[in-house]
Amino acid sequence: MTRIENAKIMVVDDMPNNLRLLDKMLTGSGYHVSCFPKGALAIKSAKRNPPELILLDINMPEMNGYEVCKRLKADSQLSHIPIIFISALNNTEDKIMAFKSGGVDYITKPFKFEEVEARIQTHLKIERLTEQLEKHNEDLEARLDQKSRELKEANERLMILDKAKSDFLTQISHELRTPLNSILGVMKMLMDNGSGSMSSDIVEMFEGSKEKLMSIINDATLLTQIKVSEDSFNREKAGLKPILENAVNLSGMTEKGRTLECGEIPQNIFIYADRTLIDKAFESLFKTALILSRENSAMHFSCEDTEQGNTKLLLMKLNVKGQNIPEAILPNFFSEFSHGQTISSEGDFGLAPALTHRIFKINNAKVEAGNTQDGVEFIITFSEKSVIRENE
Repeated sequence: MTRIENAKIMVVDDMPNNLRLLDKMLTGSGYHVSCFPKGALAIKSAKRNPPELILLDINMPEMNGYEVCKRLKADSQLSHIPIIFISALNNTEDKIMAFKSGGVDYITKPFKFEEVEARIQTHLKIERLTEQLEKHNEDLEARLDQKSRELKEANERLMILDKAKSDFLTQISHELRTPLNSILGVMKMLMDNGSGSMSSDIVEMFEGSKEKLMSIINDATLLTQIKVSEDSFNREKAGLKPILENAVNLSGMTEKGRTLECGEIPQNIFIYADRTLIDKAFESLFKTALILSRENSAMHFSCEDTEQGNTKLLLMKLNVKGQNIPEAILPNFFSEFSHGQTISSEGDFGLAPALTHRIFKINNAKVEAGNTQDGVEFIITFSEKSVIRENE
């Protein structure tokens, strides 16, 4: 940094000779100098016309240099001004007192002007750099505030759009259900009236298609609601065993000839989540597993505590014997509409994988899928936020 020219320097000393000497030297070096024989006069002038640096004597009548320094530092408009004490006092205690009162440097009389000049330049540069840094910080804070406001506004617009999308899909769902229920009702009446002439395969196909269609509508509506309002769900403590039993019943696992074998489930571990949604997540996971599983096979479920670094995790695994997930689909298996083709004779996955992923995510858990030698393994990992361990 180049030499600072034309800086305003205030000199405070009760000795006229000292004032004249410093005035002459500083003026000759290009500084604008103001001299005062008393501290009170210096303070009054500083408030009216603040200097950039002050050279301050200690031993002065009425108000010594320490008191002058303290009063200047107590004024929010003047506290930033660097004050260099310049005194004949050479004791360590005097120097400590000078720094405690707010001084940034201490020069002992008699002095060499080259030393005074060097220290003045050093502290002027420090002050200028400090001012630049503060200005830079203010600019950064202003830009950050502006970006935060823009981000908030964008987020609010996004929420409005998401809400509009949710309302639209809810309305579409309602509009679809009304004629669909009528069509399904008529079809049911026709089937009931002509049940003798219709094969069981046709009846089964109708019931399966009806169930699949209604499931897609319900899942699409719920998936959209979760995206829009993922922070507004009610969380509560729920035992893992009742959750699994409920999911088995809702998924139709038993009716389709599959069983669930569970390893030991810790009785002191509970899931802290929205109960309705977490039931739906496991139901959707089991429905997904059913599509991949072999007929009359058993799925194996296990649960254990584990650690990652210093963080406790609850790890669950669902092993399914059956077919693998195609490698091309596997990386995005839980994304919406990632399954471009039917990969199982049991039917399409629909939105079940995406719904499973979304519900686990908002409940501080993640679900992953991987192929095994004889099927698929699903891994669910709950973070500490969603696990309650009692009697630990």
